[in-house]
Amino acid sequence: MATTAGYKIQVATRDDAEVLSVISKQTFADSFSQYYSPADLQQFLKKYHSTETYKDLLADPGFRIWIVADKDGSVVGYGVGGRCMLPVTDMPVRSGEVKRLYVLPSHQSAGLGGLMMDVMMRWFDDEGFNPIYIGVYSDNHGAQRLYRRFGFEKIGDYEFLVGDQRDQEFILARVL
Repeated sequence: MATTAGYKIQVATRDDAEVLSVISKQTFADSFSQYYSPADLQQFLKKYHSTETYKDLLADPGFRIWIVADKDGSVVGYGVGGRCMLPVTDMPVRSGEVKRLYVLPSHQSAGLGGLMMDVMMRWFDDEGFNPIYIGVYSDNHGAQRLYRRFGFEKIGDYEFLVGDQRDQEFILARVL
């Protein structure tokens, strides 16, 4: 568990699946709803951010999920890491991926993204994942700046589907 300025980061448990579904839907919509039709957004959230999706991820030993709570215990962010599932050519066997890292907009200036990355990178290192990849929306410049601070560099791109809409995503990598 990590703490900073009234926030606590801890490993999620199966009991957290429902709250993860709620926070993931909220943070994704807060970040990206302006880019998608309501139908595409709802289709995507239903498929990839359901309680069942999080139950499955939490039960899979190849993944770890962290939640960030404020001093009142309200969940304000989360991160998902694990084995890489991005379309990377000649991917090494122990490749890891930062799958998701989201913080509510009202808490984004608190340094939680950097703290979450510290926690996640330690876990990847401890688990022997190398290299580590991240897929990031091509217009999400703030996230790209954060990831560069942790040694990630762009190595490619791919199309990411949200509903029926195709977005350009960058693939970033950190190799030790």
